[in-house]
Amino acid sequence: MTTDEKKIEETPAPDWGFILIGLAALLTAQAVASALGLTPERTIGALEVKKLEAVLDAVLAPDISAQLVTWAGYGSAGISCLLVVWAGLMVPKEKSLVTSLMVGLIVMASLLLAWITSGQGFAAGLTTGVVMFLSALAARQQGTVKAVGVAIGTLYFLFAILGIVSGLSGPDEAWRIVELSGLGLLVGVGILIFLHLINVLSGYRLILARQPAPKAPAESAEATPSFFARGPGMRYAIARAALLGIGMGLYQADRNTDVFWVMLAIWVVLQPVAAATWEKALRRGLGILAGCLVVGVLAQLISGETLIWIAFGLLFVGLAYYRRSYPIYQACMSMLVVAIYGDLSGEGIFHWALLRIGDNALGIVLALATAYLVLPDRRGRDESKSSPTATQG
Repeated sequence: MTTDEKKIEETPAPDWGFILIGLAALLTAQAVASALGLTPERTIGALEVKKLEAVLDAVLAPDISAQLVTWAGYGSAGISCLLVVWAGLMVPKEKSLVTSLMVGLIVMASLLLAWITSGQGFAAGLTTGVVMFLSALAARQQGTVKAVGVAIGTLYFLFAILGIVSGLSGPDEAWRIVELSGLGLLVGVGILIFLHLINVLSGYRLILARQPAPKAPAESAEATPSFFARGPGMRYAIARAALLGIGMGLYQADRNTDVFWVMLAIWVVLQPVAAATWEKALRRGLGILAGCLVVGVLAQLISGETLIWIAFGLLFVGLAYYRRSYPIYQACMSMLVVAIYGDLSGEGIFHWALLRIGDNALGIVLALATAYLVLPDRRGRDESKSSPTATQG
């Protein structure tokens, strides 16, 4: 097999099945919560209810738009169900139930943590710093510690920055989060059982479980550092915690869009290794630039309503190609974001396109500066400190 053939074979296929099943899981859980008459939590994410109604009215019939707005009030149920189903499909079937239950509980815990710190600048910043620090250290480990640590770090950050459950207040709201996310967990398990029955009865598996990548020969339990081991991993954890903790504190104080995009860029781009950070920066930067340029051109040719229709459709393409080509995903996401904000704010597409490019450029520059200046390559020095011969004198 040639090198080019090997690359083609290893390239992930578009995730159309995952996207469609995920969307079905999201809407199913929200519909069940609505049908049961549970009290909605009004979690709309980054958009307020009126903005969501305006966007949906632009692309859907009024009755369907009203129904989706109602279902959007059950965000915890939908998000929990979606992630539970995805988790169950991504692992071998013998691990599916345990993994799904674990993910459902992690989603619940992350939602509660995001709710507790929502709108509290200092508390949110401190919590984000601690979570990012521990999550970065957990990523160096293996097995359950790594999986749980990375999951909590990712979900808490996204729930907090996207404003999930930010509209809730009062001690009774904590139970509402538990109730809805727990329902999402149950519905998600039910969907997985349904998909399993289809497989048993027909022999057809809608989604093939992804096999873990083979470990390199040198990767073993002996090579795993202790959790708080010093070295480049510790410096990376400290730097990531400081940047994102400060950013989250500023963002929770006034919900500034510029801070949101800068912080999101840092979260995505900054990696433990400088070369990986540069690669992430290039891929994200090119994707955002391409998306903003395309939406800017289309805005001169078609109406805002038609542009939102196109952007919504392309978003599914971007999500399906997330693992295959991150720049394609980011270009499609940028088109939708700029189209929505440009149409609803009245400030125009070009204003928001330039704002998105500029804010992300600042976040990318901060991530690169951290990677190359704060986290320089000190491999020889770190290895000499951790070497057994060095400690034995």
